[in-house]
Amino acid sequence: MTVLFDVLCEGYLAKMSIRKDGSPNPQIRNLQHRLQFWNQHFGSIPIDEISPDMVDSGILALASRGKLRPIRNQATVSAQQPLSGATIQRYFSELAGAFKYDRKQKLMIVTSPMQI
Repeated sequence: MTVLFDVLCEGYLAKMSIRKDGSPNPQIRNLQHRLQFWNQHFGSIPIDEISPDMVDSGILALASRGKLRPIRNQATVSAQQPLSGATIQRYFSELAGAFKYDRKQKLMIVTSPMQI
């Protein structure tokens, strides 16, 4: 059984949208934005084909993209500023969380690309 990355993201978002106490997660929009970046980077490829090099290229693409500035009723535009290291770490952590969810659901037999 091969699971696609976008399907993994959907399942992870569904799990994260509700806290353990049953209340809605107020941080779900931030998580959605971070996973949207990874979903655009990886697309609909099988999760067992994602390599550490692909993760590294995603981090480089994120760093070169820089900060985005939302404009009401329009697409976001570049703010012409670099992302902080903490922001890049948050994106990396969300991807790691998705692969941790994957391991708990036993969707991938091979090791995670997040492990070195």
